[in-house]
This record gives sequence, C-alpha cells and structure tokens, in this order.
Amino acid sequence: MAATDSVEAKGDGAYTVDRFCEKYGIGKTKLYEEMNEGRLKARKLGKKTLIAFSEAERWLNSLPEREAQKPRPPVWRPVSSQNCASFAAEIGEDRLWVKK
Repeated sequence: MAATDSVEAKGDGAYTVDRFCEKYGIGKTKLYEEMNEGRLKARKLGKKTLIAFSEAERWLNSLPEREAQKPRPPVWRPVSSQNCASFAAEIGEDRLWVKK
C-alpha cells in the first residue's frame, strides 16, 4: 500500500484538480461543472483548487447507480451488391439482409 493510498483511506488530505480527474476518470470541464452546480465542494489555497478526500467520496457516493440494460437487438439492412443479388436469386429470396 503506497503512502498516498493510506492517507486517502483515512480521509485526511485533498486532491488537486489534476489528481481528482485522474483518480475518478473525468475531465476538468466536467469537474468544474460539478463544482459550479454545487454537487462537489472544493477549497482554494492560493491559486490551487483542492478537493478533500472525504468530499470526493461523498460526491462519488451521491452519483446514481448504473442500471442494467437489456442488449439491443441487431439492426438489419438489405444488401444491394450484384453478387449478393444473384445469390439471393439462387436461393429464392428477393434480397439478403445483414447485421449492421
């Protein structure tokens, strides 16, 4: 366990903007949008913006859970090439369909 991991686990300390974005896999634009909408609180230290570890965890836990989704059925489209048209005629079909 790295030193930063143990500090994060205790909840002491804060992320910089770059580290927060790296850790949570979001871009700076989305991070500032979350802060401007009041969903994520940050602190300023001079020019540096910091997000407390505990605030980052609270924000993450406030996000909605992803719902399971049913797989979408394939989309079929007609094939129009000459080779396929002649094959379709051979098997008695007016056209062939393939997955898109």
